[in-house]
Amino acid sequence: MGASIALMLVGVWGIGSGIDKASTKNSGPFQVMDEWIDSSGKAAPGTGPSLFEIGGQTISPEFNVYDSGASQTETYRYKLDRKELHFTLQYGIPDSEDFEGSISVSVDGKEILSSSDQNQAHEPYSFEWHFEQADELTITLEGHQKAWDIGSREMEYFWE
Repeated sequence: MGASIALMLVGVWGIGSGIDKASTKNSGPFQVMDEWIDSSGKAAPGTGPSLFEIGGQTISPEFNVYDSGASQTETYRYKLDRKELHFTLQYGIPDSEDFEGSISVSVDGKEILSSSDQNQAHEPYSFEWHFEQADELTITLEGHQKAWDIGSREMEYFWE
C-alpha cells in the first residue's frame, strides 16, 4: 500500500510539473531591434558595430549602435505589436567624447529609464525590461550618449 501511495504522489507531481511547463512562457531567441523610425519619420537602422571605449573598457557592439548624430538630440521609435517581450540595451558615453549626454526610454508614453551624465559613472550600463503587450518603444539620446545591441526575446510557450 505504501508503494502505491508513493507511485500516486509521483504521478500527481509529474502531471503538475507538465501543467506548469505548459502554462509558463520562456524567452525565445534574441532578436535585434533594427526597424527604428527617427524623429524625422525616416527608417533608422543605426550604424554598424564599431569599437569604442567607455571607462577604459573596449566596447565591441555585436548588432547595432545608435546615437544623437549631428543634431545632438535624436528620438527613435519602434513598434512592438503588442507582443510580450524581454527587452535589453547597453548604453554609455564613449571616452573619446566630452562626458555629457542622456538617455531616456519610454513604453507607450511611460518613462522606464532616464539617465544622464549627472548620475552615470564613466562606465557602460546594461538595461533590461519586460513588456506585456506594449505598442511603442521610444528611445531619446542626447549629447554623446550611445545605445547599442538593442534587442528583445519574445516570451513564448514551449510549443510555439
